[in-house]
Amino acid sequence: MVYDDYLPYLLARAAHLVAGRFHQSLREHDLTVLSWRTLAALSGSPGLTVSELAEVALAKQPTVSKLIDRLEHQRLVRRAVDPRDRRRVLVRLTAAGARRIEPVLRDARSYDATILAGHPPAEIARLKTLLGELIARYSLTAPVMPDT
Repeated sequence: MVYDDYLPYLLARAAHLVAGRFHQSLREHDLTVLSWRTLAALSGSPGLTVSELAEVALAKQPTVSKLIDRLEHQRLVRRAVDPRDRRRVLVRLTAAGARRIEPVLRDARSYDATILAGHPPAEIARLKTLLGELIARYSLTAPVMPDT
């Protein structure tokens, strides 16, 4: 199989090229990539555990735990007991955290629109659906990603 026809290579190269440019813009918002991923994940969620955050942020759990400590100290997130299961602790975005991440989310949506400009909406929707299906299928069996 030729490398340019190998799906993992194509996914990795596309992610590197597309995300890399956006990640550079995070400096303007004074955010690390890991902080961005974590706060963005929390922005659309009623709360996630540290292990769930580690999975979506593509980082190891101890690294995310330390980040949550720093973000909590900055009052951007807070830990709270899950009302459905008191054994679980959820990390939630605070109002200050929501205000902090909102301009970055706007920039991310704008960046997405720029990258996908010229592609038909149905094609974009299918791409996102297919990627979501791949993530769902392999997220339970994939090895933990290295910290970035």
